[in-house]
This record gives sequence, C-alpha cells and structure tokens, in this order.
Amino acid sequence: MTAKTKKKNKYLPLAVLLVVLVALFAVYKALSASNERKAAEDEAAKAAENADIMIAQYDYTTITALSYQKKGGEKLDFAVSGSSWIYLPDEYFPVDNTTVAKMAAAIAQIAVECTVDEGSASDYGLDDPEYTISVKYSGGGSHEYKIGNYNSFNSSYYFMADGQMYMIASGLLSYFNYTLDDLMTLDTIPASDWSDIAYVNFVAVKSGENENKIEDESGKSAMLDVINSISLSDCADYYTEEGEKSNYGLDGSFGVTVNYKKAKTSTDSDGNETTTYLDTSYVLLIGFAGGEYYVMPSGSSITYRLPAETAVELLSFLGYVPEETEM
Repeated sequence: MTAKTKKKNKYLPLAVLLVVLVALFAVYKALSASNERKAAEDEAAKAAENADIMIAQYDYTTITALSYQKKGGEKLDFAVSGSSWIYLPDEYFPVDNTTVAKMAAAIAQIAVECTVDEGSASDYGLDDPEYTISVKYSGGGSHEYKIGNYNSFNSSYYFMADGQMYMIASGLLSYFNYTLDDLMTLDTIPASDWSDIAYVNFVAVKSGENENKIEDESGKSAMLDVINSISLSDCADYYTEEGEKSNYGLDGSFGVTVNYKKAKTSTDSDGNETTTYLDTSYVLLIGFAGGEYYVMPSGSSITYRLPAETAVELLSFLGYVPEETEM
C-alpha cells in the first residue's frame, strides 16, 4: 500500500501574515488613540494653566456702593439711589450713570492672569497703589482692590484683592480712569431732530421786549447753523436752582427757540408702526452777568458758559429780514 503524501497548503503563510498585520494595525490604532488622548489632555491642561482665574463673579446689579481713588487724586464715592447712581458728597451732581454702571459691571467680574506668591505688597507698588477700588453688595459683602505697578515684561499690572496678590491685564484700569468732571452728564443740542429744514416751523430770537420769528428757509438755516454750533461743555454751575438763575442773567428775557415737528413712532398690538409728527419747542435761555454770557437749555439745571461771539451772532438775528420782504 502506497502511503499518500500530504500536500503543503501554500495559502497558510499568507493567512498567518494577514492575521499578524491586523493585530499590529490594532495595536497601532490603540497606541495612536492613546497618544491623541494624551496630547489632548496635555493641551487642555496647558490651556487651563494659562487661562484667566476668576476671583470675582457677582451680579453687578446687587452693588449698592462703589468708590475709587487714583493715587494723588480725590476719592470718588458713588451709591445706588432708586434706579440711578448718585455722587455721595453731592446728590445733585449729574452723574453719568452709564459709565458708573460699566465700572460696577467690570469690578463684579474680575479675571486675573496668575497669583503672585513671592514678595510683599511694597515690592509691587501695592502699599501705595495707583488705584484703590472698594465695592459693597446688597447682601452685605464688601471687597477692596488695589492696582499697583505695571510689569512691562508681560504687559500686566500687579493687583491685590482682599489681601491676595495677582497679575491682571490692563483692561480693568481703563474703567476707572475718570475724574469727577469726566463723569458729569452734560446736555447736547438735539440738532439731528431738525436736520430736515422742511420740518422746522420757525426759529425765534428774543431780547427783552424784542422778538423776531424767522420762518423763511434761508433765515432758519442760517440761525440753526449758529445754534447747532453751540457746545454745551463748559459748565459754570451743574445745579442751578430757580432762585439762582438771576446770578447768570438767565431770567428768560434773552433766548432762542426752535419750533419743529418731532417724529414719534408707535407700534400697535399687531406690530404695525405709525409715525406722527408733534410740534415741539426747544428753548435755550441766554444770560449775561459779570462780563460773561451763559446758556441753559430749558428743563435743565446746568448753566454753561457761552462764547461772546456766539451770543452776539444770535442777537444779530433780531434784525433779520427775509430778502423777499425787504423794502
């Protein structure tokens, strides 16, 4: 009996190689995924390490009092009264509520770059800070912050919050870089209300018993150019009581009036808008006292200085006569 010879399977080595390759690929994928996870974790850790540290996260609307002082300057104290901010030393001071509210929002959300654990306050100018800021909350909490020396290497300031030292970006300082005069709300001439001369009914100038009402387009435009040029910025008295107006000659005997149609838009329950035009008068009282001219918008309590040449130019319209009626 002849023995049968077993045939060699020529596909076997190839199959084994394929299995090995699959296993190696699986190991590679596992290692690759592990490396990717490690890289992602390292990146996240690095980002967290470099991220700003929040040391204050409060609702700024719960702030009841705010004060700050620039080195060498006066301390400015503000408090909430009703829905507005007031300047505590003088409640009649016309506070710019928008700017002070931004201060409150900034100091309620403070992000620092890193802590400073070495040295003392004097090493960083925090014993005699550039700014000292204090804040109180309705819940009874209060905090004090100090801004010290500038570090030019990392473009940051040394900062102290309730005794702990940090580094902080310069952004916070910009919210408090104001003097008291900077925080005064001043009136503005509403020139945009009468930018279309067709909606101006008349412009009038009055001095004592003399009054001239100007209704022609050329005259209205000329006088409005002068009125619009008035800058209500040189404050002589930010709270002029009724009995004090005579101190500035603001007794109503001299002034100008712009009477115009002011647009008023209303929306009904269906969302439809309707625009109506209401006759409106804007009055500027002008006075003369002590060799100076003054101006006060009707309804305001602020008295401003008025350049003499502007006052004289306004007075000149008392003799204005439209060209078509000249004799």
